[in-house]
Amino acid sequence: MAKLVGLHNPVGTFPAFLIPVFREHEGANTLSVQAITGDGLVEDFDPTIVPFDAIILATRFLPIDRGDPALWSFGFTKDDFDVDTGPVLSRWLKPRLDELTEYPFLYLEAVEFVGDRKRRNHALRAVFILISENSQQQAESWRNFDVLLPEVRAGIRELIATVGREDELGPALRRITLHIKDRRPIATADNEIVELVSQSRETKRRALAPASAIVPAFDLLRPSLQPKQRSGTPMNRARSSGRRLSAAEAAMVKAMLQRGDRHHDIAAWFGVNQGRIAEVKGGELHPEVSPARPEELPPQGSPGRIAMLSMQALEAVAQELALTRGSATPNRIRSALDIVESALEKIKKDEE
Repeated sequence: MAKLVGLHNPVGTFPAFLIPVFREHEGANTLSVQAITGDGLVEDFDPTIVPFDAIILATRFLPIDRGDPALWSFGFTKDDFDVDTGPVLSRWLKPRLDELTEYPFLYLEAVEFVGDRKRRNHALRAVFILISENSQQQAESWRNFDVLLPEVRAGIRELIATVGREDELGPALRRITLHIKDRRPIATADNEIVELVSQSRETKRRALAPASAIVPAFDLLRPSLQPKQRSGTPMNRARSSGRRLSAAEAAMVKAMLQRGDRHHDIAAWFGVNQGRIAEVKGGELHPEVSPARPEELPPQGSPGRIAMLSMQALEAVAQELALTRGSATPNRIRSALDIVESALEKIKKDEE
């Protein structure tokens, strides 16, 4: 258990976000700061070299331990500050955001901290104008690579997670690039990502929604996504099958999702793209149906391998029966059955 001692101002001027400083136990000679997890919890306390006389003494000695929500602090002056958990500090800071508009970078940081989406574009615009006064090129670089590109990647990352393909497509997120042409942000990605995003109007809207929300701050048009060109040849997108999942098929899809099947395996079984599977999962397609019974489902895994084994077995059976020339002998029938049973056994092993 650590106790809050005070607050450190790393920039030395006000207004500013302040760093809470702790003493882990009574009589300790060293002071510490929080190491915070991605979930906003205290992971540990790291020693700090901030001198005691540089600390603004806390008005409350809040106790905090590892695993607790982290403490945050903001100060308008040395005597006008608060410190508390993120949600509580946000409620204190949000009504006072207008006091920060003269400090564009801090204003943007505070707006994002409190989660004020309505103000975010105004704050982004203010930072862009401030940077442009010094260098238009630097401002555009900040806009493209520090603001727009992360939003494009964030939207596509969420879509990839929805269809369960993080391991397969996650590394490709880092290869997405962005440029502006005729006021339109154009993101360039691996073909597999473009195919996923372009499955339907809804998947494209969802993937690009975070970036679309902020382009008005820079007087830009809605972003678009294009594939990387390989060997100078444009990518020919596969023609849609035009198939729609029936209610019965959607019931099977729901059961296969519950079983843990991969989205692309499920889509392959029904001859549709993964957008239809995502629609069933999200309740956009046949939300009224219940999952099918386990015994109604096909084997788990890719249908390609199963189809190949089945076709090979059928061809072998056809050859055995053709040799009977109309009179199926017990040996030929037994041989044909052995072929089918062997194929089924291989399919079951693949499923396991």
